[in-house]
This record gives sequence, structure tokens and C-alpha cells, in this order.
Amino acid sequence: MRAIVLREFGQAAELGELPVPEIGPEEFLVRVAAASVNAFDWKIAAGMMANNFEFAFPVTIGRDFAGEIVAAGERASGFAVGDQVFGYLSSQRLHQGSLAEYLPSGNACMTLKPAGLEFRAAAALPLAGMTAMRCVTQLELGPGKRLLVVGASGGVGSFIVQLAARAGASVLATGHTEDAEFLRSLGAAAVIDHRADVAAQVAQHAPDGLDAVIDLVNRGDDFVASARLTRAGGAAVSTHRQADEQTLAQFGVRAVNAAGLPDQGLLEQLGEMAASGQLTVPISGEFTLDHGAQALEFIRVQHVRGKYVVTV
Repeated sequence: MRAIVLREFGQAAELGELPVPEIGPEEFLVRVAAASVNAFDWKIAAGMMANNFEFAFPVTIGRDFAGEIVAAGERASGFAVGDQVFGYLSSQRLHQGSLAEYLPSGNACMTLKPAGLEFRAAAALPLAGMTAMRCVTQLELGPGKRLLVVGASGGVGSFIVQLAARAGASVLATGHTEDAEFLRSLGAAAVIDHRADVAAQVAQHAPDGLDAVIDLVNRGDDFVASARLTRAGGAAVSTHRQADEQTLAQFGVRAVNAAGLPDQGLLEQLGEMAASGQLTVPISGEFTLDHGAQALEFIRVQHVRGKYVVTV
């Protein structure tokens, strides 16, 4: 099969040929129709996660996928050959990924793809959508609440803006000025230019302070600066484990760290929302598997808006 392969640290990920994976007795084999690329993927390809995961070379890059089950182990249950599924791989051992023609389901959190959801959109949902859901559900958002989303134009941010606005919150979204129309189309009440004075712009829209901040970008002191834009009693969420309870307690701010941990029920909910039109999957670019390595490089060096998918 064709796959985007990292053969060792120090080499670039490239299109290569690998054997079709063998499946265990409790696994399914998925023929991949589409996958999406995340910041996690280019960091793996660049060797930046060498000390965070176990690498079993050759490593196929990719976590998110959507496709069809084409084979089943003798004790595999829950799905059947012919089922269309989507999900993401969550193993700490990196070996078989989704930027490939086939993948085994052993390390996958997956569910049935709704009939009304195309493969591209399903592949773009899992990791970013799950992370967004976990960020938003840990906040008490509703009418009258003001939320700042830092890094709103990317994959996770574009889902957070929609989910928070749907809950009734007034969403301030940071991004480039050229992202303004895109972010407003997702439900942002105001767009904050991240290249200018963010605190001053926030003060214009929320003079009494924010109820919450979800910061998808900053670390260290920069994250603390974002958190301090909230009023006392508010909350600050980090997807980079930067929300330190002791530090933020000095300012009366609740610290929340969120991640896209495996949850089949949450994945099903995301799929249903996207299929019914309650959640837009903003796909801004598409690559074929032949150009999967270029997709990784693209999201590494370019300003990313929404999600980018690889069709197989």
C-alpha cells in the first residue's frame, strides 16, 4: 500500500510503499478514504515528539481518518465489513497511521459515519472536534457570557467558536484581519487582531472582563497574560497544559487543561451534529495522498484556517 512514511529521525516524511497491515483477531482493517492533518502530525514528522512517544519505524504519519471496513478478525465485534467509520488513533506507540491506504483499528477510537456526512468532513472532525468539545464543556457558557478564543482560526478554534456561539456565548476570536469574515461566519461576535494590542481590544468589547479564555496558542507568561483578561471567578483553558491552578488562583481564575482524549460517545455526537448541519466542518484545503508530505509541510509553515484533508 502507499503511505506517508517516516523511516527514521532526521529524514523527511515521504510517500512510500509498505505491506498492507495484518490485523489481529479482535481488529478490523479500514480502507482509508480520507484523513486530516493536524499540528501533531507535522511535529511527529519533524521528530519533535521523539521523547514523548514510542516510535516503531517505519512510522506512518496521521491520526484522523474516515473509511470503510474491508476485513475483520475472527473475534472482532461492534462493527462489520462494509461499515463506513471515522475516528482517530490514540496510541502512545507510533507505527501505523492514517495517511495510508489501509490501517488496523486496534488503537482507534472510532464510530459509524453518519450517512449524510461525507468522508472528507468526517476525517476532519475527530481530534480537533473532540478537543474543542472538551474545552467548551468544561465552561459554563450561555447568554451573557463573554469568551475569548486565542488561536480561533485553526482547526480546534474554528470548532470552539461554533460550539460556544451555539451555547449562547458572545465569542471574541483572535486571528489575522483577513480571517475576520471566516470567523464571523462561524459565529464570532468580534474578531481580535492578534498582531495588535489584544488586551486593549478585549477591553473595548468586555470592559468588565471576560468570563473565560480558551488559549490554543500561548505558553508560560503569555498564557498567564491571556488568563488575566478574565474577571475574578472566570476560567482559563489551555490545550498545552499551561493552566496552573496555583498560579491562576492568585487572580481568582479557575485553571482548566483540556485534551482530545478518546470518547466514542463524544465522537458520535460530533458526527451527528456535523451531519445535521448543527456544526460546520471548515475544510480550507485538500491534498491527495501523493502530496501528503506537502500537506504536512504546508500546515507547518502557512497560516492555517480551518482544516486540511488528504484524500486517499
